[in-house]
Amino acid sequence: MKKHKIEFLVGLFALLSLAALAWLTLQAGAGSMPAGETYVIESRFTNAGGLHSGSSVLLSGVTVGRVEDVRMEPSDYSAIVTLRILSALRLPSDSMASIKTSGLIGDKFVSLSPGAEETYLEPGARITMTESAVDLESLIGKMAFGAVDKAEETKDQKAEYTTVKTNALLLSLILSLSCGKAFASTADAENFLKKSVGEVVEVAKNAPDAPALASAVRPILLKTISFDAMTRRAVGPGWRQFTDAEQKDAIGFFTTLIIRTYSAKFTPGELPDVVYKAATETAPGRVEVATTTLYKGSRYEVIYRLEQPDGKGWRVTDVVIEGVSMIANYRGQLDAQFKSGGAGAVLGSLQKSINSSK
Repeated sequence: MKKHKIEFLVGLFALLSLAALAWLTLQAGAGSMPAGETYVIESRFTNAGGLHSGSSVLLSGVTVGRVEDVRMEPSDYSAIVTLRILSALRLPSDSMASIKTSGLIGDKFVSLSPGAEETYLEPGARITMTESAVDLESLIGKMAFGAVDKAEETKDQKAEYTTVKTNALLLSLILSLSCGKAFASTADAENFLKKSVGEVVEVAKNAPDAPALASAVRPILLKTISFDAMTRRAVGPGWRQFTDAEQKDAIGFFTTLIIRTYSAKFTPGELPDVVYKAATETAPGRVEVATTTLYKGSRYEVIYRLEQPDGKGWRVTDVVIEGVSMIANYRGQLDAQFKSGGAGAVLGSLQKSINSSK
């Protein structure tokens, strides 16, 4: 009898220990709402990836709010996430929101990254510069198996989508070439991309190597891609502390780095299939065009973000490849450089990257 009692107590202790561990794990994965006045903003994601009401909102690792609601937008099947954050937190209008994973059981949270603009998000505003939850299973599958089957399109599919040949690793630069006219609708933005690619395809076909390609496309890209906006957003909040001369140098270095890096990936004679999907207006003057690219047997999901920064025409301001934003990727690096050594460290880092890309 005594033996059974001991076994019962040991078993009860084990159950209580497991329950306590589960509670601590849940607490680690989902933070509580900080005290203070709050306001609500929204974020648009292509994939919410398990985010739910009550999930934490973090900035620099500090909890500044929580997710209040997650719903689907019927018009384009995107996920609209409502965030309640502290009123004391003023977010620049070009701030980014990313869905990340934390905790022992992989709970999702929203990570905020402040931008460089001097205008701020008002209550009820929507963040359109976002990084959705990364589909790890899909990425692992691509790494493990590489090639994908090339399913032949039906006539209906070919009528719905337009397939063009271009270089996959140059897509972040060349799919946004402008034809010089300001458009006012998502359909125009979509047609703008399709029409402009033809010119670049000809340049890619005639370029004997990557350096020649970079030289040929540079004048066109300088007129049609908003490298100043991309550089400003890639640096982040520290941009405001750059002098005019430092900002000019940073834009020049960043432009050269992007063109040279992606042109170096160019392989003459290998032009993948690009399938364009319908464009989506994420906010007034902002459009996203989703594409699927088949290159060397692998399929990639690429989203192009276009804006009309000067009101005269569309410009590409970010590219999201397999859920990873180019701006967010560079911001994570350059913001750290700024915090450690100011504008000089950022410029030095960009110069070093340019030299290593030669």
